[in-house]
Amino acid sequence: QQGDIGYPMSIPSFRHRGERIRSVEWDARAGTGRVTLDLAPAYPDDIDMVDYTREFLFRPERRLVCRDCVAFETPHRLSWLFQTRRQHGMRLESGLRCRIGDGPTLWIEPHAAEGLPLSASVRETDVVWSYASPVDFVPFDHVRYETETPTSRAAVEFVMTW
Repeated sequence: QQGDIGYPMSIPSFRHRGERIRSVEWDARAGTGRVTLDLAPAYPDDIDMVDYTREFLFRPERRLVCRDCVAFETPHRLSWLFQTRRQHGMRLESGLRCRIGDGPTLWIEPHAAEGLPLSASVRETDVVWSYASPVDFVPFDHVRYETETPTSRAAVEFVMTW
């Protein structure tokens, strides 16, 4: 993503490339909602991205779904990172299912479209610190979900429960 790595990450005046919220829906009686984002403009032109839509589906039963649909003109290896402070204890359990914390616990579980195998690993997150840190420069980790083979289309749901 443009500006997501290194020095530009800390510049508040970094140029907006056009990523936007397409729609927001909320049903207060049911306690459900949906937010749809257009993320393709946030990525460099030279990666031949055709479309990138992300939806957040809010559910009342302590469930949040992040649904990504992405398309390219040519195949790419894709990865998704979910980050937290190392002290929260991020670890993989039962294959691709990630556990963050112990009481309360956040679970992340990916569900990819048929024929799109994913791998998972927990790694250290490189952080570009400024002169100060609101969290005392603590280390961060991330779970990385990655396509095992290059693909030109991907649909993945990341189900988060707590």
